[in-house]
Amino acid sequence: MCAWRVASRGPSAEVPVNLPQVTVRRASFAYNKHLRDAARLDDFQKVTFHIDDDEHRIGLRFHNNERDENAYAVHFDGGSSGRKGQTVRTKRIYATQCNHIINSTPWLKKISQLEDPAFRRFIARLDERENLWILQLRPSFERKAKTPDEIPSDLCGIYRYVHKDEVVYIGQGQIRSRARDGVRDQWDFDWIEYSIIEPEEARFRWEKEWLDLYEQRYSKLPRYNRVSGKRV
Repeated sequence: MCAWRVASRGPSAEVPVNLPQVTVRRASFAYNKHLRDAARLDDFQKVTFHIDDDEHRIGLRFHNNERDENAYAVHFDGGSSGRKGQTVRTKRIYATQCNHIINSTPWLKKISQLEDPAFRRFIARLDERENLWILQLRPSFERKAKTPDEIPSDLCGIYRYVHKDEVVYIGQGQIRSRARDGVRDQWDFDWIEYSIIEPEEARFRWEKEWLDLYEQRYSKLPRYNRVSGKRV
């Protein structure tokens, strides 16, 4: 059964540019022109967010239901003006201010803080049965520990080692026991960032995706992935 929860309204890697997509910002979601056209955003004024914490997914339902207390406004976010001061439709894009949702969802907040916008863009795909535009986000190392002893012994997931501002290793497995591997005593790192993921298949998938993203961005693997020959 799907684990969707309706997000409370609260107190008052490269994505192809020709696909419907959403960019997660610090306090808002921005919708590109392809999503605007595919979802007919010119016709809607509201959006309700549905959050699947287990799968790191977000569903967007666009509508005009003024009675939906959890709905957020879809507002004009930019564009060019025509000769008579009219916004040119082909340039017009939309966004939703949703600071409460972002700050109250740890893995989403972590994504919003990533400096590289390529890591904050996600393809939106329509689920016709649910009538939701689905964003498959990725777990983004939202938890942090200075030492392995700060990490509960039974946690599994993906993790990365960070030295200053450099990611020096990306891996998956039982986070604390892997961190106590004797080889890693010689590594230079300041802290460990991790996301809890139980299913092994999902851990391998997200580890591979993050290694791919890193390699695409920097044309190399993290320092200790290269040393250990780590490539999924």
